[in-house]
Amino acid sequence: MGMHPDEIVSGHPSITLSEVHAALAYYYENRERIDADIQEGERFVAALKAQAASSPLRKTSGKGTPMPRTIRFHLDENCHRAVAEGLRRRGIDVTGTPEAGLQSATDDEQIAHALAQGVSFYPRPRLPSPPCSGN
Repeated sequence: MGMHPDEIVSGHPSITLSEVHAALAYYYENRERIDADIQEGERFVAALKAQAASSPLRKTSGKGTPMPRTIRFHLDENCHRAVAEGLRRRGIDVTGTPEAGLQSATDDEQIAHALAQGVSFYPRPRLPSPPCSGN
C-alpha cells in the first residue's frame, strides 16, 4: 500500500500504532507464506472472473443491450403495498401484482411475468392468518 504506520492509524482510528507495528513485524517474519496466500487468492479470483464471463447474467438481453445496472423488482400480492411504496420513494423500480393484473396468479405465472419484464420476482411466503383475539 505504501503507507506509513502513522497514516494507517490516521485512516483507521480503531487500530493503535503498536498494533500496526506488530502486524508489520508478523508480515516480515512470514512474508513467503503470506505472499503465497495472496497469490493463491488472486488466482482464485481470476478463475471466478473467468467462469463469470460465460454467465448468462453477463450476456446481453435479446435486444443486444447489456443487463441494467439496477435491479427491478416485482412483488407478489402477499407483500404489503407499503413495501412497494417505500422502495419507490427511494427510487427503486418496483411493480406489484395488482398493477400487473396478476391477482391470484400462481408463482409460476408470476415468475413468467417477471422474466418477460426483466425484473426480479420477490414472492413473500404465504403465512397462516393469526388467530382471532376471542373478543
